[in-house]
Amino acid sequence: MVTKPHRVQGPSRVAGPRRVSLREWMVVVAKGYRFAISATGALGDPEPFAMDMERRNPWVARSLERDKRLSF
Repeated sequence: MVTKPHRVQGPSRVAGPRRVSLREWMVVVAKGYRFAISATGALGDPEPFAMDMERRNPWVARSLERDKRLSF
């Protein structure tokens, strides 16, 4: 789809590096875990994925199939 040139918003500042707590680091790097984030941004405790149950979810099944096709 070709569109006419148009003005876009310029770059914006982003927060720089900061120290993170051990809990934040573990959540970021832990593989095979999930966690909930509330509407207020509060992070729930990480829980391990139960892949047997997750595969029944159509979105998860479609995503896993896509990953397989893309060799992830």
